[in-house]
Amino acid sequence: MIILGIETSCDDTCVAVVKSDPKGHRILANIVSSQIKVHAPFGGIVPNLASREHLKNIKPCLKKALKESDKSPRDIDLIAVTIGPGLIPSLLVGVNFSKALAYAWQKPILGINHLEGHIYANWLWSSSKISRISRSLSNCFRWAYAVSSNEKSRSIQNFR
Repeated sequence: MIILGIETSCDDTCVAVVKSDPKGHRILANIVSSQIKVHAPFGGIVPNLASREHLKNIKPCLKKALKESDKSPRDIDLIAVTIGPGLIPSLLVGVNFSKALAYAWQKPILGINHLEGHIYANWLWSSSKISRISRSLSNCFRWAYAVSSNEKSRSIQNFR
């Protein structure tokens, strides 16, 4: 299965192409367009500015990811996109872009929780069956997750 992943939850525009099969997972392309220089004069992330940058960067990131992975839209089996948590204006860019691609390319789309994505990324290179407790912290979100490699994660505490 070839998965196109799109991430715009904050200030980086990210597009990846991943091949997943019974033998494991392989990242074919991972394109990141940073906005650090854009936000630096403000001393932090400006949500509406971030979303405008996503609008400029998302299509070039997609084109570069497809070229680097040597894949075309017909090769993509699934589109995965971050649906939250994150900055609403930024998320809207990624979600709506992904929905348009899914419609145009006639592909299924899957919404991904941003924090759970960070946790599950640990299994891209490991098939460990050991249950884990993972704590994910960011400036705005504080959750504790109980995660098993064979089960869906579940939030066990939300410290807001």
